[in-house]
Amino acid sequence: MSACSFNYLDNLRTSKHGGFFVDQYDRHLILHGLNVSGACKLPRVTDYADLDPANETFWEPTTFVGRPFPVEEAKQHFEKLAHFGTSLIRFVITWESLELSPGVYDEKYLEYLRVVLSIASDTGLLIVLDCHQDCWSRFTGGSGAPLWTMDIVGLIPRHFEACGAALLQKPITSGYGKAGTLWATNYTKFAVNTMFTLFFGGETFAPDTLIDGESIGPYLRRHYIAAFIALLRQLQGIPRIVGIDLMNEPHHGFIGMQSLHKFDEDVLLHLESMPTALQSMRLAAGISQSVPVYSRSWPRPTSCTAFINLNAEGVKAWKDEASDVWRLHDVWDVDGCKEDYFYRFPTHHRRAGQPVEFIHDFYVPFLREFHDAFKETAPRLYTLIEPVPNVGIDPMQDFVDSRNICFAPHWYDLKALFEKRFSSRVTMNVQALSQGSRNFLAHTYFGHNQAIDNYTKQYAGIFQNTSSTFPRLVGETGVPFDMNSHYQTSCRRGKDNDYGDQEEMMDIMCTAMERNILSYTLWNYTPENSAYAGGGDLWNGEDFSVYCESEVMASVGVLPKYAGTRAAKAWIRPSAVKIAGYPLVSQFQLQKGVYVLEFIPTNVCSEMSRTTEIFIPQLHITEQKLVVECRGPEYNQEPSAIVG
Repeated sequence: MSACSFNYLDNLRTSKHGGFFVDQYDRHLILHGLNVSGACKLPRVTDYADLDPANETFWEPTTFVGRPFPVEEAKQHFEKLAHFGTSLIRFVITWESLELSPGVYDEKYLEYLRVVLSIASDTGLLIVLDCHQDCWSRFTGGSGAPLWTMDIVGLIPRHFEACGAALLQKPITSGYGKAGTLWATNYTKFAVNTMFTLFFGGETFAPDTLIDGESIGPYLRRHYIAAFIALLRQLQGIPRIVGIDLMNEPHHGFIGMQSLHKFDEDVLLHLESMPTALQSMRLAAGISQSVPVYSRSWPRPTSCTAFINLNAEGVKAWKDEASDVWRLHDVWDVDGCKEDYFYRFPTHHRRAGQPVEFIHDFYVPFLREFHDAFKETAPRLYTLIEPVPNVGIDPMQDFVDSRNICFAPHWYDLKALFEKRFSSRVTMNVQALSQGSRNFLAHTYFGHNQAIDNYTKQYAGIFQNTSSTFPRLVGETGVPFDMNSHYQTSCRRGKDNDYGDQEEMMDIMCTAMERNILSYTLWNYTPENSAYAGGGDLWNGEDFSVYCESEVMASVGVLPKYAGTRAAKAWIRPSAVKIAGYPLVSQFQLQKGVYVLEFIPTNVCSEMSRTTEIFIPQLHITEQKLVVECRGPEYNQEPSAIVG
């Protein structure tokens, strides 16, 4: 059995020391895995043009059957992942893919998921279900929620772009990747903020917005939770499904904003046209506005450089004036606004006038509701909880007394991500800068080794305020493979793929996580990644997939099982997966080809409890002799168990 296989697993538990998962033999687990897949954010289409909002097919009912790949291909994909040393997959599933209309589920997709995930489980992979969203929905420039969620509140998504309410995915062309730097600006746009505010706080901030007599907030949350409970029921009995991530990268919407006149530039990306919250409400009502335009700058990432008039045609995002939720609740009118409406509880609320705190007043109650609901169906599953990105407030303190809870934040080098550039010569602690620090010198690092120090500190930082009792998993982290103008300079057809910069960045990231002894799932594995065609992972110009099917033929001199991988030596790494004790060091030095494991052995009697299993990929020993050295208690080495 491979060191990465969990076909034997009866029960995943939390270490009594905290911070780690353990198996039934009390072996501490370090899980390295992948998100499957980036394209699961989108329906399966026969023509990429169907993903273009300019085409009618984009707006029509569809199915996600076949995402991430056809059933007949599933076994070969999961076996490939096992060869790569994958022990855990975070499987991407959107609300849109499940609930076709209120209370009506795509039964064919549910059955498809059962078949595909059963195959993954039989392969020995652990599975976490990822309730995925970005920027609320595919119809607001991201992924996640169904179209009907906007229709029922009186919005017209087809009008969003015309009135500046959202930036939708652009057609897949050779210049498509440039859009990948802009999609996150939707977190300041009207549609995303309105829908998240209604979802988390509709009964508080829009009490008169009712659906069949039910407040919009509870209505949306009830349907979201019910859709994923229906999924869990469909998947009951699949043994290696071990957890569910309740919401990918949640957002607070307007909730907590001190002023409708300004978004937080430290936390939210400001680039190109940037209406304020008040301006976005007026634009959605068909009132033209002169809005600031932001461009890249230094030392701030961006700054206002111009103004532009938006929505001169008077296009409305609302079906009629009676649907305009925020005007209906007197948040704004043509003469002014209640500037801090979303900062304090409104007058009708029992806590009227008190400042709101999104995490504890709105987000945690939702998490608790979802957690309690799915425990009735799947009591042994772990609940994976994410923080709100870049906010720095810990949601976990409310779950200290709960069982089977895992903290699963994400981390990216946001500078590399949105500039699509990286050099180890100079890196920055973007995490510190996003929290308001302007001490640029203190947060600037020079050279490869300092880059590792920088990333090590940032990975540690996302866990520093959280209780050490919870298992830790980096749910997403990754490298943009199209950075440094890769496809414009060194990746034309017929040439070898040179991912030197990407490999270095990936090695720095993985080394930093190893220094923190973290489990992680890289973003992502998208086999149909179409890098050459400009499509990348097919979603919003992103190109993170560690595997690209179109590059298999260009993988000259690579072992067949690694063909199509990108920067493989950096992420297909030696690692102790199951450790007979408490880990102190687990680190691979790529340049030296040396892997070091240190742990405090467990005093146990059974053979399995004393067995440490290490994955060593053939990729790193093809032309070298494997040397194993051990210091400490007597040990038994089984080469067949450690070479993969």
